[in-house]
Amino acid sequence: MAATRNKSPFSFEEHQLTFFPDLSRATLEWRRSLKPLTSILTKFQVPCRWGTPRSLLITQESGTMRVLGADEISSTLQTLGLPTTPEGSQTSAPVPRPIAWDPNRVRPFVPAAMREDPATTAVP
Repeated sequence: MAATRNKSPFSFEEHQLTFFPDLSRATLEWRRSLKPLTSILTKFQVPCRWGTPRSLLITQESGTMRVLGADEISSTLQTLGLPTTPEGSQTSAPVPRPIAWDPNRVRPFVPAAMREDPATTAVP
């Protein structure tokens, strides 16, 4: 995505247009799940790129490998002859923290016709 940001704009009818990839949250989370694999590939300078819709393409002399999920990380590393974890790294992607529900922040929707006038409502 950084390479896309550095591209020059496209000209069309005297307007400058720039195109950016619009990746869904699910795709970004899927890519984060492959972080242990991409870290090792980067460390050992193994060429790889993101495929469409959800794949990681690893280029090697014998051809191209395609990784479709985090469950294929260990088998892919064994096939490439690389260590299973880089030194000092996590063995899996970090789990996102859940958002705490706060009942004071969420108020039920009440149509205007059903709302009570605060000026006429008695406070106990």
